[in-house]
Amino acid sequence: MKRLLALSLVIGLNGLTVAQVQAEQRYKECSSGDYELHYSGCSWLDQRSEDPLRQYAVAAPGRENGHEVHVCRDPSAVPGKRVGANCYIPWAGKEYGHGRYQVLAAQPGLVEWEAINYRANEAQVQPGKLLIKSMNEGSYNAYICAVQDQHGNFMTGKYVGTYCWYPYGGHEYAVDPANHYDNRQVYVLWYKG
Repeated sequence: MKRLLALSLVIGLNGLTVAQVQAEQRYKECSSGDYELHYSGCSWLDQRSEDPLRQYAVAAPGRENGHEVHVCRDPSAVPGKRVGANCYIPWAGKEYGHGRYQVLAAQPGLVEWEAINYRANEAQVQPGKLLIKSMNEGSYNAYICAVQDQHGNFMTGKYVGTYCWYPYGGHEYAVDPANHYDNRQVYVLWYKG
């Protein structure tokens, strides 16, 4: 991001804001490491398991086994699900829990979950909407996604490449939203600011 902003100044694209650069990239990076919601409309807020949930934390489109689910990420920015007081992330085939993490918070009305049955990427961005990026995983951006399983449970995770990866029951699972034989539903989180 810093390199892109520096490059834009070097080649003479005066007057570009961070929001304009991100819109050109077709994704939104929320501010990070704050203790309250940032003026940009969305922020990754520091959270500990012993603290109350931050105001405006982004909830999943549903619950997991009757428990609220919120979007979170671990200290290395891998997105996952906050269930109870901890953040659980999918990584290398397993589910890992963290007591220190960040929750995604957004001003009301600035984010929206959408069920998809296609492989989402920056090229399919809708007017006025941006995918929310959490990190880079290899050469891919990791966006925020959620899955509703065949039992009605919702888990949030990371959309990398063409799959939504999510943690559940100690394991990491992947869903291809374009696989019409899979009865799990994939959602992506849009930023509408």
